[in-house]
Amino acid sequence: MIDWGVYGPGLSEEWHHRDEIKYTRVPKDEFDFMVDDHGNAFMINLYYDPKWFEQFMPQKNIYQILARTGNGNEFNEHFVDFTDRYIRGIGIESGIDNTLACSGFYSPAHYRYKTDGIFFLNIDLSTNQVRDRKFHEFDKFFLTEAMSLKVKNNYEELLSFSLDYFVARENGNFIMSAQQIFEQNYDTYNNIILVCLSRDGNILWTGPS
Repeated sequence: MIDWGVYGPGLSEEWHHRDEIKYTRVPKDEFDFMVDDHGNAFMINLYYDPKWFEQFMPQKNIYQILARTGNGNEFNEHFVDFTDRYIRGIGIESGIDNTLACSGFYSPAHYRYKTDGIFFLNIDLSTNQVRDRKFHEFDKFFLTEAMSLKVKNNYEELLSFSLDYFVARENGNFIMSAQQIFEQNYDTYNNIILVCLSRDGNILWTGPS
């Protein structure tokens, strides 16, 4: 059971709705919520995470997005998953033209902290159609710069990077930031990466920071 409630100035209730969700799988205990400037409410959770003996199946992990839009009058469910690609960090943010942008890292490897690239997609909240689905594999130069403090010289993926923020800019583009999460015995100034994505998911610039 999910109780949705959106409140305006002075905690005046704008809308309230209760939904009973029937799951075909037992969801994992990873939930996040977002309310945009238009009063639309979203919940994202890890819906399915394969067990060790399922790692070689084409179906990898699945994230579920529940959306209450239109002043709480419309309810929709969306699933984000990719054949032969694990989602390694995911964020949602309201875009322009009544869209919900979804982006994060992906990797074909089952090791949880490997990252090979960035994915992006838009969900049209008017039609509930997915569009602008894109995958951007990290190029060699970016990997070399981002992992330059790592002893290994063969940079084939990012290791131990965790998605921190995925936020919209005023011009409709998006900024994604991530940082390394393991313990280090050196300064961390080079362990943050920033990515700027256009409103339809093209990478405008990237860089370690």
